[in-house]
Amino acid sequence: MSRERRDRETLIPAFDPADLAREVESSIVRPTVSPPFDPAAYARIVDAHVDAAVRDTPRTLTAAPQVDAVDVDSVGRAMYGSYLASDFPEALTLAEQVLQQQPDHALAQLVAMRCRARLASETPRLGPASIVRVKSSPEELLDLALDATSVLVLRAIDGIADAATVADLVAIPPAETLDRLHELLELGVVEVVAEAS
Repeated sequence: MSRERRDRETLIPAFDPADLAREVESSIVRPTVSPPFDPAAYARIVDAHVDAAVRDTPRTLTAAPQVDAVDVDSVGRAMYGSYLASDFPEALTLAEQVLQQQPDHALAQLVAMRCRARLASETPRLGPASIVRVKSSPEELLDLALDATSVLVLRAIDGIADAATVADLVAIPPAETLDRLHELLELGVVEVVAEAS
């Protein structure tokens, strides 16, 4: 081996493993002293960064013009068209978008109010693909005077199976199962979660 290569080699100094182990163990038992809590420390850090950002911004730059996230006129027309077509969920969504930009928009306020009232009054109809879940607590269920068939249907509801599957589980004709589910829905015992795909 050449002398140059020896000069470039890194030599690890000799050490005693027992001494190293004692040093590591002694560092573990040292108590950690946390600095005193200063509630204003974070605010000072933020202020320092904000001041630096303002100070470092060249004066030749100008702020970009603020662009409305929603074109109120076109969304307003789409909202009213949906309302006239009785598509109340879509009209409500569009009305809320308009109200975010212009809270005093009279037509959007009226459409939103009427859509909410209409959607609250509609009782969802169940189909074979409707997925329902039990909404009432066990104590509330005990207070209801349900017949044996309704109790059987209620016990098969797990929030995952659709109405057709519930009918298969309880071995009751699907039409009768849907009737029982509608009764439970009107009583407020169950609620519609989704429509199975």
